[in-house]
Amino acid sequence: MYTFFQKLYYKYFDLSKNEYRRLYGYFNTCRKILDVGCGQGDFCFLDPKKIIGIDMNTASLEKAKRIGCNVRFGDARKIPFAKLFFDGIFCAHIIEHFTVPDALKMLKEVHRVLKPGGILIIQTPLMHNAFYNNFTHEKVYAPEAIMRYLSKTNQTVFPNIGEYDVVKLIYRYAPLYNPVFEPKRLPDGIQKTILVMMKIISILFYSIGIRNYLHKDGYTLILRKK
Repeated sequence: MYTFFQKLYYKYFDLSKNEYRRLYGYFNTCRKILDVGCGQGDFCFLDPKKIIGIDMNTASLEKAKRIGCNVRFGDARKIPFAKLFFDGIFCAHIIEHFTVPDALKMLKEVHRVLKPGGILIIQTPLMHNAFYNNFTHEKVYAPEAIMRYLSKTNQTVFPNIGEYDVVKLIYRYAPLYNPVFEPKRLPDGIQKTILVMMKIISILFYSIGIRNYLHKDGYTLILRKK
């Protein structure tokens, strides 16, 4: 029973793999794209000819190279490319690992290497019950904060970060029932089946517009540099 629901969930309802494909559509007109914090190459793999990835985790970089990705060692706070080199930049789950000074360094570097008219996508979690279970998480950055500091009104306060137009803000919603640690009350198969079914029900709620009972636990911010 669990295997059946698991296959159903991953085939029709798991958005993680399909999400990158949808977001890549915003880079359709881009010739050179940078994936900041590329990890094992999930996004780079979509188009290795156009996408270059940087990361500081050498083990992840080796895995990305093995699947054919164009990746190299690099720090988001000091991007190893020339000014105005890229048409698009993808930053998924990176900014929350930085303190405010380092997050500002990253945004300045992104501005430096991104061409005018280029697309910037930032994806990051919001506060949820497992956010600080990751020891490397430093801070939650609300989309309003990022949009504020990338606006014209703040250029005198935070120069060299850049000015952007908001293309779209997409929220991610947590399932109705998705415990971080669940005491074992039922046999493994039944318990896992219940968890998967609740995720499916949650996504069905979301797809038909019922969101009041779902918690926002992350977002994707799509911006265009002026």
